[in-house]
Amino acid sequence: MKITCLYTLFGTIQSALLALLMEKHLSVWRLKLDMELLVIVLTAIFGSLIRSNVQIWCSRLKGPSYILFFKPVGVPVASTCGCVLFGVTFHYGSMLSACICGLGYYTTLWEQLKEDETMKNKKGNVTTSDERVPLLEKQQEEDSQV
Repeated sequence: MKITCLYTLFGTIQSALLALLMEKHLSVWRLKLDMELLVIVLTAIFGSLIRSNVQIWCSRLKGPSYILFFKPVGVPVASTCGCVLFGVTFHYGSMLSACICGLGYYTTLWEQLKEDETMKNKKGNVTTSDERVPLLEKQQEEDSQV
């Protein structure tokens, strides 16, 4: 949380400096109480504060791989909400590419979980990444034995 806070703080400072250098008229910086400001505030609240707390809670409740299942769903849900709630144009290509990337992500995640389960069945406990042998090292060991 500290790293995320510092990352956001320095990003804000850099953006503010660049924006002040680019825009000379001070009237542009006056805040207007309208829908755009509400969307920015709600995005800040839900995007950082609530999302991270829900992810930590789910990770403690169901395990670290549970959160990963919902990662690719965010793009289609955000696009659909943008179309329905805010009148943003809907692009079929963007949604199709998001679905293709999501399927690839789920395939990779499924294989990783299957590999972890196989390692668990062989050794009786889950191995850490330090105990795994990289593919090229394993091949070099086999070549040296032959």
